[in-house]
Amino acid sequence: MEDLENLLGELQAPIKTFRIFAIEKVIKSGASSILLEELLKCQASEADPECRMLLEHAIASVRQRLRKDGGAAASRVTLADFARLSAGEQIEVVKKTGTAQLKRDASAENMKKLLGMSTHDVVKAEIVKKCSSFWPDDYVSYFEENLFSESSTLQLACLEAVILKAPDLFRQHFEKLVTSQDPLIRAISIRGLAKKYPRSAATFLADAMRRGDYYSRLAVLRAISVMPFAPHRAGLMELLSHEQDERLLKIAAAIVLANPDREVPFRIGDILVKTVERKKAGFLNDLQKNCCTMIRMAELCPDFQLYAQTLKNYMQRARATLFIENCLSVYESSESATRRELVALLREKSSTADVKIALTAALEKSPENELLKQALSSAPVATQEARAAAADVTKATAGKARVDEVDEKELLLKKLVRIRSDKDRNAREIIAAAMAEKKGDNALFAAALRAAAIADDDRWRSRAVTLLRRDNEDLQAAALEYLAAHDNDSFMLQVRIFIKSPSLIVRTALLRSLCSHHPDDARELFQSMLADKDHKVREKAVGSLIHFEFSSIREMLTAYLEREKDHALVRAGVAFYLVNPMVESVYDLRLLEQNRSEHRETFASAASTLIATLSELGVAAETEVHDFVQQRQKDDQKRAASEEERLETQRIESISRKINWKGVQETLSELSPLYPILKKLFLGVMVLLGIMFFLAGTGDDAQVPESQGYQPVVAEIADYKLVVQQIDLPDGAILAMNDKREKYMILPRPGKAFRLRPGDLIMVRALPFRRAPDGVLILKTLEIKNAP
Repeated sequence: MEDLENLLGELQAPIKTFRIFAIEKVIKSGASSILLEELLKCQASEADPECRMLLEHAIASVRQRLRKDGGAAASRVTLADFARLSAGEQIEVVKKTGTAQLKRDASAENMKKLLGMSTHDVVKAEIVKKCSSFWPDDYVSYFEENLFSESSTLQLACLEAVILKAPDLFRQHFEKLVTSQDPLIRAISIRGLAKKYPRSAATFLADAMRRGDYYSRLAVLRAISVMPFAPHRAGLMELLSHEQDERLLKIAAAIVLANPDREVPFRIGDILVKTVERKKAGFLNDLQKNCCTMIRMAELCPDFQLYAQTLKNYMQRARATLFIENCLSVYESSESATRRELVALLREKSSTADVKIALTAALEKSPENELLKQALSSAPVATQEARAAAADVTKATAGKARVDEVDEKELLLKKLVRIRSDKDRNAREIIAAAMAEKKGDNALFAAALRAAAIADDDRWRSRAVTLLRRDNEDLQAAALEYLAAHDNDSFMLQVRIFIKSPSLIVRTALLRSLCSHHPDDARELFQSMLADKDHKVREKAVGSLIHFEFSSIREMLTAYLEREKDHALVRAGVAFYLVNPMVESVYDLRLLEQNRSEHRETFASAASTLIATLSELGVAAETEVHDFVQQRQKDDQKRAASEEERLETQRIESISRKINWKGVQETLSELSPLYPILKKLFLGVMVLLGIMFFLAGTGDDAQVPESQGYQPVVAEIADYKLVVQQIDLPDGAILAMNDKREKYMILPRPGKAFRLRPGDLIMVRALPFRRAPDGVLILKTLEIKNAP
């Protein structure tokens, strides 16, 4: 049985079908005095009649097991006797009656009589579950009649039965089922779809894991746990990369461990090297080790020691590659002092073989890159002489004190650039010293914020918001990266503003930050950048691929490469297939080879290299890869040959756009222990909606102090006639009141200030943005003038 703590949590879930699912697990195997105590508490507070009946049965079952009483065997009961029993007694009779006996009497007529004499829908559901495998074909209409029953127990039973016995009937109702507000109904329906359309089902489930709320993701993981593993490997890896809920991570890990797969430890390694948060990194590290243990026990590798060493080498190269890419990202936007330190840092690190190999590979892809050329050059850094000359000039003009001040800042910058984790010695003290610099320049503050993001130093959230106002793209990029790591609410308030930034550096930093903390938003931004007409924007998008979990954007990259005309960008995109070796990628490259004749040689060479890499890593032998590609090609040909099949596939895939993965049908109880978590998720969605409406009117932003209890407001731009009440509020805001004595806090546009006095009558054109805990409506100002 699932962990007791998790089971107890589900017994109080706000969604009825989850409670039913949990109670039925208890009925089957629950045997704990703690569990019995919780069941009695649930019974006292449960308002739903179905759940109350099931709880009674569960309590009786647990008590029987605790007494170690197997219960009397069921004696044969006539239909007349059955009709006189209570609902609880009828359930017991159905459960204890042998399957052979029920199968022998399972005619349509007998089923109708048995169901007709059942005193409760819960009893009918039990009959359907017990008899569905041998249900009479001439009575499947009963499943259809109750497929959308108000009784959740009966609906779930009929859904499982119709998937088993009437697949055509199931497909007929699939759209209505999969767009249900109930996440469990959706997940079971998608599992049913997988019987004939496994790839479409995998797409649905991956989308649910990516976009769904907690219960949607939980329902999907349950569905995947009883399905073939391979089609859902990519979706599970994507979930492991961004999921923060400990319980869902453990369930996903259990699924992975139950399906030993030679590719999975490499995919977990890709996620691990990008994970900064220590607890999550520890979890992934343990999971990777356990996966290797399962692979060894399953004897999937002829030479396990070689496989383990190969995995270790792969991880070291991945870390080195990511380190260099991060340095390249910072170098591009940095000022000269930071650039010098990055060159020096790469030269120091290039003494290790992995970094030297990664540097060489990066230079082969970008032979004109200045940082890479200097890092691999044996000549002294040219700018050192210029720095010495500048120091001489400074000495002559400002004296020794000024030189010492410059040297101190350079030393701080040198230390900041070298902070790579929260374990670095004196990291927090160095960051604090930099942030305390009264005359600190943009380069120093940008380096301090990046170091603080890496070192898990969350002390500078307000300072980062303030520094965003400076007109320096490197500092803005660093502040966004810091807020993404340590202040999600403030970060999300800035997303839709800075996504419109004319600076490609800022937008690219935004994309990197979203990859780590909001992968679905990152995918949308990435897709829009790939579709941009500007070559530089597409180039930046492709360069950002390393920050994604590759499984999540592989299909998007393939679609992009089908239309990209620039040969250099095509080669750059293909390179990411090679550094993220996956069996599915071979099929993508073969498809591109077939469809893009002008780049055929590039794709063919990459496919051959990837096959060899997969074999060298021990992920898959060449024959296994060829078999996989051939089977996919056959499936495609079969679908293309059947017009009906092709149209049905298109219809099914189009349905995914109609699904609200975050929909929850029931009212959340304040008493539920999960209520605070779900409430935060809901408010987060509402904040995003408010931001989107605001951005329809303006690209500027003013900072609103974050306080618990602020509520987002979705409204249109409007005109307000107000009387000024107070003018000395934070951020230059003013408090005003209308003739109905409704209060408004008015925020100035960035760089602007109000010149008003209490009592002034003003006309304000503004967008309502938030409502404060005291009811004051906060407005973003577009225009303000004296009222006539």
